[in-house]
Amino acid sequence: MREAKVVSLAAAVLLEHSDDVTRRNGLLQRLGEVLDLTSPRLSTVLDKAETFQKFYLHICSTLNTTNENLLLHIFDDSSCRQHTLNSGENYQIELGSTAAFKVKFSLTRFNGEKRRAMVRSTSFLKRVMSLDKRQNEGIPLDAIPLGSLLKKAISLKGKTHSVEMKVVREDKRDEVEKIDFDDFHEFTRLLHEWTAEQSQSSQYDGELDEISEKLLIAISSFFGIPFIVSDVAEMSTFLVWDSEKKALQPSAISRVSSKMASRNFMDSDEKHSYMVSEPFRGMKIKEPSLSCLSACLNDAIDEILAEFAGESLFPPHGHDLLKRLNSALRGIVEVCVLPMWDSFPEMDPSLGISRKLEEMLRKSTIGWTREHLRVDDNEFPIHLYTMHQQLSTEFHPFQLFYRQFNANYLKIVFEEFDKPLADVTQAYLKAELTTLDSRDEQILESFAKRTMKLFDVLRSFSTFAVASGVSEDVNDDKLLLHSFENWFLEVTVFWTYSWRQITSKMVERTISLDDDGEATKYDQRRPLPAGLYSFLCIQKGLSDDYNRLSFANAQNLLMGAVALVHIMCENNFAYAKKLFSEAVSVSDEIVTAEEAEHLENTARHVLVASRTRCEELMSHLIQRLFKARHEEIHKICKSLTLDSHEYSRTLSSYMREVTPIERMNAILASADAFVDVIRCEFLPNCFRQATKVLGTYFEEEIRRLLRDAQPPDYYSNVYVTVKFLYDLLGIESSSVNLLSALHQKSFSTLELLLAYYASLCDKVEQTTGDDFPTVDVQLSFVKATSDQVLILINVLKLSPLQWLDPLSDRVDIFVKLELLPKALFPDKHFAIQTTKPVPQSTKPAWRQHFEMLVPTQSFYTHGATFGITVMDHDRLCDRILGRTFVPLHKIPVSCPSLPTPNLVPIRRLPLLSHLGNTNSAYYQLLKERARVDSTARGFISREGKHAQLRMLPAIIHRRITSAP
Repeated sequence: MREAKVVSLAAAVLLEHSDDVTRRNGLLQRLGEVLDLTSPRLSTVLDKAETFQKFYLHICSTLNTTNENLLLHIFDDSSCRQHTLNSGENYQIELGSTAAFKVKFSLTRFNGEKRRAMVRSTSFLKRVMSLDKRQNEGIPLDAIPLGSLLKKAISLKGKTHSVEMKVVREDKRDEVEKIDFDDFHEFTRLLHEWTAEQSQSSQYDGELDEISEKLLIAISSFFGIPFIVSDVAEMSTFLVWDSEKKALQPSAISRVSSKMASRNFMDSDEKHSYMVSEPFRGMKIKEPSLSCLSACLNDAIDEILAEFAGESLFPPHGHDLLKRLNSALRGIVEVCVLPMWDSFPEMDPSLGISRKLEEMLRKSTIGWTREHLRVDDNEFPIHLYTMHQQLSTEFHPFQLFYRQFNANYLKIVFEEFDKPLADVTQAYLKAELTTLDSRDEQILESFAKRTMKLFDVLRSFSTFAVASGVSEDVNDDKLLLHSFENWFLEVTVFWTYSWRQITSKMVERTISLDDDGEATKYDQRRPLPAGLYSFLCIQKGLSDDYNRLSFANAQNLLMGAVALVHIMCENNFAYAKKLFSEAVSVSDEIVTAEEAEHLENTARHVLVASRTRCEELMSHLIQRLFKARHEEIHKICKSLTLDSHEYSRTLSSYMREVTPIERMNAILASADAFVDVIRCEFLPNCFRQATKVLGTYFEEEIRRLLRDAQPPDYYSNVYVTVKFLYDLLGIESSSVNLLSALHQKSFSTLELLLAYYASLCDKVEQTTGDDFPTVDVQLSFVKATSDQVLILINVLKLSPLQWLDPLSDRVDIFVKLELLPKALFPDKHFAIQTTKPVPQSTKPAWRQHFEMLVPTQSFYTHGATFGITVMDHDRLCDRILGRTFVPLHKIPVSCPSLPTPNLVPIRRLPLLSHLGNTNSAYYQLLKERARVDSTARGFISREGKHAQLRMLPAIIHRRITSAP
């Protein structure tokens, strides 16, 4: 330790215990012993340490005489000083870096004059010592408590005088060089090592004696080191303890750990906060202390785990290894679980121990994998089966052990085991296929048994991983093990060959039986043909073997099911042929034509029913395939239903906008690739059926993801893409209901309005009969300019309203003329025109002429409409009697040579009692779009007001009900 740091430690003891000389000297002596300081060096260190304090004597005397002064003599064993004190005055006398002096008093006469004087003389000491013996040896200043006022009566020359004294220390601890945690940790280590050397026992218990404990507390208190940091230094010392000098009892670590657990690391427990040095303020001392402790813990962990480096943690076997690991790590774990690490998670040593235990397990797993999972090892399936048995039965203790260190035993094992297992298994199967001679029945049967056993073991592994929750914890999307069936795609077909050969032999032996042992017990009740019971057992055994495989892959499932049906049909045919031969050989009857036809029809019915059932089974299997690939279908449909801004945002790194054509091509390319994969997995007949199921899946997923209340362009883009998608699948667009709904939503609001009014015009044209009142008008147009048309209107009269009584129903009828829709003909540019009201008339006539100037393009737009509304004028609110509509493009051209009243023939237009067609699809789409579209919202609002102003149905209803 550097000299400056040693001086700092000595100064800490000196200043912390300056008022207790005996304790101070004992602590300083122990400091010298711990730091191995010689007497001269210790004396030098103390001299330097004493420079950080200075003592002063405050004194005031009161004399009973007026012409004398008090002489103060301050002396020690080697020197003496004399001060002249005037009565009643306060004096401050500097003593130096120590208060180890004595004082005596005497009187002197200065003829009544007050004087201040001080004499320093070594020879003067003898004269002082010969003063009045009644004062004994003098008053020791270091016996006076610091800062305490001492009042003392002194007797000189027969008179008693009083003196007040106080010794004060000036503390210069701010000038003491501060120590950091490394210095404090080193001193703690030296202190414990010295104590251990002095101990007589063979093991050190970690307990300091009283003096050493007080020395450590004094230094901690002076530098403001928290107790928890002192505990950390002690723990760090024990963790890296050198056992070659003297062994350390395990209880030492547990004792310090218990002390640390009882403290709050974030609390400040400094005794003298004003003396806390800058390095120890806040977290500046705690962070390096924890960093040091963490490093010591990691070193201790490495040392402990190095003893277990040669032992394997995989496959799990027994509990002895776990017990020894637990015992060795117990002390370390007690420190790792202390709550103080929560404030500094980056230093948490538990992460280190977890990581090292994971490394040990990974190393063990990789070692076992390299040793036992080899393609050239014929015992590979047996090793795998044995390991599965060990893992599934003995993993619980190992899982619990690793869980206490926030690690997952099974997750680590499967992460290291998964990829090698997949590679080795696929290579093993490939090698087996390469050497397989499928024509040799024995070789084929042996191959099927080995590979089916391997298939069963892998399925057990996959099921075990799912049941234990490993599949959810693995970092990747899923374990390769879960797709193990794909590794057997080229193998399963040879299993069906083996089944066919084996069952064929068994059926041949069954056919040759003249009697069936198990069937004889049915003779009395239901006689069975010879060998039928054995034949049925063969068929059931074949079905059970297939069912035991539990295929999940749609391709394996479909292929296996078809092969199983084919084998069973062959067996049925062979056995039926035997029965037929037996029947023919024992019967001379001839089959008639009717019987043969009946037999043919029965066979055809069975064939059709079997085909239908096979198609249902195939559809079910195809659905399972698409459910397994739901994520791919979901991604395509999600991309399809995103709006253009969302889709472009995913490609923002290209720094450009993606055009709708590019987006559609990208989606169709993904769909085309997906369909190609499906096409490769199915035969042509199966593929046609698969596309139908896939089309249904696409429609359901698109409907689920389709956004509501979007602009027409959104639905238009989706419509075009979906139409191309179904063309890609070879499905007729007319059979897809989704396309019809998208097509309607792809209309703009203006297009919907034009279609709505076009439907109203069609309804007016289809209205015939005398049950409706009519309005007579003349309509024509002339070309005003190159891009404008002038519509000429002549409103003539309204047909007699026989159901109106002018005496009881006051009506002032007038006609309102307007161009519709308002989105195309806004009122501010195309003003509404009205006739004059005709008061109290059931057959009003106006004969008023009007003109409206319309753009040529708007005039010929399909759906542009001329609206005529017959209304009743009222003081409060005008009410509607009826409306009629005329398409603009059907207004005839005017003949300029004719007079104005005779432009065209008179048109008699029926008035509709209902003001609109609220049940039409166009109206419903506009109503739905009104939530987000202001134009649609304005239209719905106007139609609602018209409905409120309707008058004609109420009058008709009143007239009908009042008629006799």
